[in-house]
Amino acid sequence: MRGTVEGHLMEFVPTGEVDISVFVTENELKELEKFMKKKPELSSSQIFSSFNEKYSHTQIIAVRLWLQSRSEEEKIAALE
Repeated sequence: MRGTVEGHLMEFVPTGEVDISVFVTENELKELEKFMKKKPELSSSQIFSSFNEKYSHTQIIAVRLWLQSRSEEEKIAALE
C-alpha cells in the first residue's frame, strides 16, 4: 500500500504540489542530483544498483521527476 501512495504523491512533485523533501533529505537530494547530472543516461535500476540499494526506486524516480521539472522551468525562464 505504501508504494501505491508514494506513487500517487510522486505525480505532484513536478508541479510543486508535493515537495521533494517528502521523499529525500537535502543531503540525499544533493547526492542523487549530482550523480544523475553526471550520468543522465542511467536508468532508475542502474542508479539503484550504483548506490547498492541505498535509495529506493521511489526516491530515485522522485528526484528524477524533480530534476526534469526544474530543467523545464529553466528552459521557460530562458525564453522570457
